[in-house]
Amino acid sequence: MTLRELSRVYLLRRAQAKLHGRLCELRAAASSIPASRVDGMPRAPFHAGSRVEGLTAAVVDLEIEVAGLELEIRREECALQRFVSTVPDARMRLILQYRFVDCLPWPDVARKLDPALTGDVVKQQFSRFLKGYPQKAP
Repeated sequence: MTLRELSRVYLLRRAQAKLHGRLCELRAAASSIPASRVDGMPRAPFHAGSRVEGLTAAVVDLEIEVAGLELEIRREECALQRFVSTVPDARMRLILQYRFVDCLPWPDVARKLDPALTGDVVKQQFSRFLKGYPQKAP
């Protein structure tokens, strides 16, 4: 498995966080639109209702995109877990779990393993492991 494949869950989660932020912005914008009057009179095509409809459609589209991304994250996590379970070294399994499944930064991975370690040391150990691990053919 390559570093790019290992990092996929992390990158997908970052994209998911951005989409969630955008979703919150759209929901806040939709809720701040004043309610239109109900008096039975016809309205111009650009009244407040059409803005609400546009924002609602954008929210629904974004929710669908977030749901699809969550499914993709779950699939990638399963593949990553399968790979981690094949690693014979228990310490390296922990490093892979903390870094690529739990998405912790290297200093936090090091602290979880041993408070005396630094993130750079653990990152070097991982780099050595990855260099010695057989890469799958393209």
